[in-house]
Amino acid sequence: MITVYVLHGNTTNKRYVGITNDLPRRLNEHRKRPTAARRAVGVDFQVLLTELFPDYSSADREAAVPPI
Repeated sequence: MITVYVLHGNTTNKRYVGITNDLPRRLNEHRKRPTAARRAVGVDFQVLLTELFPDYSSADREAAVPPI
């Protein structure tokens, strides 16, 4: 399963939409390595939303819709 997730930066007040096949690993990467999400939301973030999809193509279509 593929996960689309939305992060919210507690200090930056910005959001980031991502796609992964391993959410715990990906969140750990956001906290430890320089990534686009880390630049956008910082290291103090919360997960606002997660949604599972059967494949990357359907997840990618969902991720293209801006978060509310």
